Amino acid sequence: MNLTYVGFAFTVLLLFWMGFFTLGSLPLLVLKHDTLLDARFIRGLFDVYYKAVMTVSTGGALTYLMRGTPFRPP
Repeated sequence: MNLTYVGFAFTVLLLFWMGFFTLGSLPLLVLKHDTLLDARFIRGLFDVYYKAVMTVSTGGALTYLMRGTPFRPP
């Protein structure tokens, strides 16, 4: 499989995950969380989000690096 398509898939997954979290977490952040279980859920949601973003972005960066096109500033 071409590494360009794999890198593109990682990029699309990263954008999808970030958009899903942005749209899904806004209502949760506005509500008042009085119980400990609610606060634990919100902290767990952020933990899952950051781990997923780090995993997908690392995969994309490694794919682009293996392809032979490292980041080149303009």
